[in-house]
Amino acid sequence: MLAAILGVLTNIFSKIKYLYGVADADRSEITTDSYLAQIMAVDGAAADFDDNTDSLEAIRDRIDALIGTPAADVSADIAALETPNNKALSLGNMRGQLGLNEWFFNIANAAVPNTAIWAVTEDNDAEVKAFIQVADSYMQIKAGTVATNDAIISTKDLMTWSVLKDNGNIASLHLKTKFRVIDLTGEAGFGFTTQSSDGAADVWDVLNFHVASVHIDNDTVNLCSSDGVATEKTDAHTPTWIDTDNTWYTVEIVITTTDVKFYIDEILRATHTTRVPSHSHMAAASAKNTNGITANIDAQYIQVWTE
Repeated sequence: MLAAILGVLTNIFSKIKYLYGVADADRSEITTDSYLAQIMAVDGAAADFDDNTDSLEAIRDRIDALIGTPAADVSADIAALETPNNKALSLGNMRGQLGLNEWFFNIANAAVPNTAIWAVTEDNDAEVKAFIQVADSYMQIKAGTVATNDAIISTKDLMTWSVLKDNGNIASLHLKTKFRVIDLTGEAGFGFTTQSSDGAADVWDVLNFHVASVHIDNDTVNLCSSDGVATEKTDAHTPTWIDTDNTWYTVEIVITTTDVKFYIDEILRATHTTRVPSHSHMAAASAKNTNGITANIDAQYIQVWTE
């Protein structure tokens, strides 16, 4: 019995000793096409194995040469990844108040705005609809042909904002749009207005609403802010910031607890500090039939976010 056991152990030893002993130069002790030989060489012939190129260490060294040493370079790559800023977090709805990122070329031609987001007013033959083109796709907000007819889009109650809400450490509230008015003698405008306002074009420069807005009327263009008591205005037409019919302009309005800033084509043009709105706001854009003009305002996109 003992002899049989020793025989088995000797046989096992004779088969595995080459795993820990000094290998033969031609590795002839490893049977061709054995499991180990197939791991070592593509053709299952262990004699083809070259430890200078085929060993795990040699393979690792070649990989390191291509991508760098993991311990140092991977952690450096991770550290170099860009951290999302507050604008990105807000537009991704990952801060205290919902973000709005409405690009109107993403809908069908002649479609109305998303009614889950926008309340739409169309007096008589006024129209609010999308124009999807190869270039300059936009939402058109066009007043009716009868005096005082309105065309309005305004965000619904779910989409309201305030810098006074401290959730998410909000310091500023932003609205940005790319817009044009076909005829600056008509009345139109856009911006933030009091949640209870109807968002009509003639509210954009009045004192009894909390607004931060751009108001166009009779060849005047004013940057407006109101605290519900009085309105502060900056002329944007005379200095030719916004002075040309049928021309696209990019405007960003920024509200904080102490001021309102107006950027036109990425340049800061006005800072209002005396009349700062402090209210829950909705975003809106509108046109009104005033001065006998069937006004319309077009918007390629409207974004609202907090920082």
